[in-house]
Amino acid sequence: MARSLDKPVRSITKRALVGLAGLAAVLWLALFLPSWSLDYWQAWTYWIVFVASVTSITVYFLKKDLRLIEARLKTGPVAEKERGQKIIQAVLSLFFILLILIPSLDHRFHWSSVPAYLVVIGDVFVVLGLAMIFLVFRENS
Repeated sequence: MARSLDKPVRSITKRALVGLAGLAAVLWLALFLPSWSLDYWQAWTYWIVFVASVTSITVYFLKKDLRLIEARLKTGPVAEKERGQKIIQAVLSLFFILLILIPSLDHRFHWSSVPAYLVVIGDVFVVLGLAMIFLVFRENS
């Protein structure tokens, strides 16, 4: 019986880790291609903070709640059944992309100057936001 469960567990784990690696790669490209520079400490910091946080959440739930991971593998507009939810997911996806692209373009074209302490505060809020998501997932799996 343990062997029949082992294959689905490995499959879910593999899909989750491949999805996580894909997210990290796409995020890296979205941060660094528009900026046309690797000399962009703000993007490196954000990328490390975001990927480390999401990886920690994923690893926790791979160990504690595999069903939640399986359900979360189906996300975005295509995963939704209701038209309204599809629209909301599409708009949120667009805003997330813009949230990454605009600062990268800002870095490239020097549109603004953001003090380092605000960048750090922003990264702290990213961690806090992802911590809240973690708590919601843990409580409402």
